[in-house]
Amino acid sequence: MDNMEGKKLLLRVSVSLTFIFIVLLFVSVVSAEEGLKTIYVDTPNLCYKLDRVEDNKVYIVSTRDECTQIMGKIAVKISKDIKSVYIITNGVFWKEMKVEDDVTNKFQNLLPKKEDLEKASQYAKLKDKTDIHPIKEQEKQKEDKKQITIKKPEKEEYIFYLFSKSVPDITLESVFNQSKKLPNINFYGVLRGIDKTHSVFEKIKNIKGFEDITIKVNPLIFKAVGAQVVPAIVYAYCPPPDMFRSAECDYQYVVYGDISLAGALEVMGEHNIRLKELSEELHEL
Repeated sequence: MDNMEGKKLLLRVSVSLTFIFIVLLFVSVVSAEEGLKTIYVDTPNLCYKLDRVEDNKVYIVSTRDECTQIMGKIAVKISKDIKSVYIITNGVFWKEMKVEDDVTNKFQNLLPKKEDLEKASQYAKLKDKTDIHPIKEQEKQKEDKKQITIKKPEKEEYIFYLFSKSVPDITLESVFNQSKKLPNINFYGVLRGIDKTHSVFEKIKNIKGFEDITIKVNPLIFKAVGAQVVPAIVYAYCPPPDMFRSAECDYQYVVYGDISLAGALEVMGEHNIRLKELSEELHEL
């Protein structure tokens, strides 16, 4: 009888310990989840999946060699204390992404910011309906960042001249020639597209000095700055030419209208000391 009672007691103790272990395990998992938040990180295209997350480094890998080049997003869980993440694609650093403090606003940056709209309304109109619009104010983070072994390329200055075959030849010639006087600035002439007759290329061939100008067909730049009319002059920071991707550019300003490059930089220079210096440099030449 004593032996039976002992077995029952041992069974009760075993069940109690198992219950306590399960409760502790549940509390541990809940506590770990409470310290995390879900964010949505960018991917170069739709054919990427999450590999792993290590602190503030998010590793993603491609699932296909060929994929439509449309940027996507992947949901990942990170510590609530992390303010920015490094996105690493196929073992190579791709970009740094700031983490919104409120994850419910993760798509907030897709909408125009109130302060940007207010600034845009204050800019004076240029002649012939030429005006300037700020594209995006770049936030400068002063907090210390954790070391990462992969070095990311520094972005360079770019000027994009958005045009079509409707832009007068004299305007094209003026802008193209002035761009050559700024050797430290990457300058691209940009077309939204070309027609079946390729008539725009015949037009360019008639422009004096066009041979030294890089011409790109890139509708994504038009979309990025919201350009509906041409000509337009865009100032941006982008990766170096050998690693250039318009999706990775930080677009700063766009000026619309039949205006010289020096004139556009002068207008932008009212809000940016660097552009004011470039404008003065062109006027002195």
